[in-house]
Amino acid sequence: AYKALLEAIPFAELEKAVEIDPEMALGWSSLACAYSFSGDDARARAAHLKASEFVDRLNGMEKRWLELNGLWVEGAGGDAFMAEMKRYIRDFPDDRDSYFYAGLAEEWLNRDYEAALVWYEKAYGMVPGYYPVTNARADCLMKLGRKDEAIRALTGFLALARAGEVP
Repeated sequence: AYKALLEAIPFAELEKAVEIDPEMALGWSSLACAYSFSGDDARARAAHLKASEFVDRLNGMEKRWLELNGLWVEGAGGDAFMAEMKRYIRDFPDDRDSYFYAGLAEEWLNRDYEAALVWYEKAYGMVPGYYPVTNARADCLMKLGRKDEAIRALTGFLALARAGEVP
């Protein structure tokens, strides 16, 4: 499933976005995370530094998100990342991506699949049609030996009227 996550990372789309607007801090930050997920730490750090050049274009919430992405890219441990993520979620409880990233941190940094699943479920509850969350939920369920639930998660996603659309 990790391979599927890497294949789903829209490198070309993110690279095109920062080509169109080279001062788009969140575009650079998202690209940094995508590179980090793929294991390309040098490109991840370079993209994060580029994002940081344009921090003055961001609002308070976006600046905090950029800081969180920086923690991820710089290899902060799972506990340190999660402490900051929980503060971010407390301050911005309606941000779907924060729950998804909390799940990613629990799954990939802390190897705590039960905790990851809790975060993924929260993200899924906010936006059931967002495939990366469904994929991550199914991945965790498989890691926990809950194959039937993983299959139900994927088939449930396929049954959505607007499956695959990213809100």
